[in-house]
Order: sequence, then C-alpha cells, then structure tokens
Amino acid sequence: TENQIVVGNKGNEDELIQNQIVRANEGDVQSMLATGDLFYFGARGLPRDQIRALEYYNNAAQLNNPSGMCRAAAMYLKGEGTIMNSSKA
Repeated sequence: TENQIVVGNKGNEDELIQNQIVRANEGDVQSMLATGDLFYFGARGLPRDQIRALEYYNNAAQLNNPSGMCRAAAMYLKGEGTIMNSSKA
C-alpha cells in the first residue's frame, strides 16, 4: 500500500532513519555503514552529503571494519567529502 512505500523514505523526518542514526552514533558498525550509504547516495529522502558519509565510514574504519576502510579509502582517493588524499587512502 501507499503507506508502506512512504515508511523509510521521509529523510530526516523518518523514524526508521533516525533510529538507524542513533544506533550508528552508539557504535553499531552495520548502522554506521548503512547510514554512510544513505548520506553518500542521498537515499530514502536524505540529501546527498558526502562529508557526513565519510564521517560514518571513518567511524566504522576506526573500529577495524574492512568495509568502512574500503569505503573511506575510495572517498579519499576521489576527493569526495574531503580533499583528495591518496596517502590517507
């Protein structure tokens, strides 16, 4: 139904997205990656925000998560959300 399609697509006003952001900020690595993806792609009604995406990927990388490391490295290599930095990548 139309109600089900709207759930999870209201951007910053969406309860599901807000819960995921809370979990990410509390240290849940999978939520960090998923939240980073939401901001990187501008998905589910959120604006595209590469700076915030990189922050979430870096947080996952600092917890030794390989996916977080790869996503952050790719952004550093391309200069997305930051100045291009191949040595940091």
